[in-house]
Amino acid sequence: MNKEGPKSDPILEVARDLCRTLSVSPAPEIVSWQDEYNTFVSRFSRSGGGRPVTPDFPVIDKNRILLKPLMQGMLEPEEWRPLLASSLIFYRQLRRQNHRGVRLRVSAILLALGILLVLAMAPNSPLPATLRTYFFGFVTVILIVATWGILIQYNIRRVLLADKKAVEVVGREQLLNVLQKLDLLRLRDIQEGKSLNWIGYNNLPRLPKRIESIQKLTHL
Repeated sequence: MNKEGPKSDPILEVARDLCRTLSVSPAPEIVSWQDEYNTFVSRFSRSGGGRPVTPDFPVIDKNRILLKPLMQGMLEPEEWRPLLASSLIFYRQLRRQNHRGVRLRVSAILLALGILLVLAMAPNSPLPATLRTYFFGFVTVILIVATWGILIQYNIRRVLLADKKAVEVVGREQLLNVLQKLDLLRLRDIQEGKSLNWIGYNNLPRLPKRIESIQKLTHL
């Protein structure tokens, strides 16, 4: 169940102010509290579920800010500023950049596996027909796993880069303090058997990883 906040939501005002500071657009117009959201891939999922909204990383979806319902009342509007700064940088700046590096790596995997398939499936291949079928399946699985792994790691690095850029805007201690506050809430929920509250999507870095990354930014 989705619950939208008022147009005058203080969190929206913080987000709009950040958009002006970061020179990004469009500015969000709606705050929506929801556990999941639909993506292009999830629309075709048989389970019918969407991606989970991660408590520590707001989703910027077109003109909406998507926040986890369990976070309602947990933070003051200004405490959302560091989290929103990182999300806005990620969704409005980094996702629009040229991803030449990841395309080259995926292309290299496709080329190498394609050559293996051609050699294995050729009429004069030494592999028996039965083994060719198994080999084709094996190569397909390797291709999917390798590509997915590259994309996940690339996305994680982009989130950590967004955190670094957010630190330059809002300050290291501001972002670190709010993430550490959320980590205490996470640990409390785990102790109370509510660990499912903090399950995020697998292409985002875990909260402790974000904290560790920011702690290393001692020069900012």
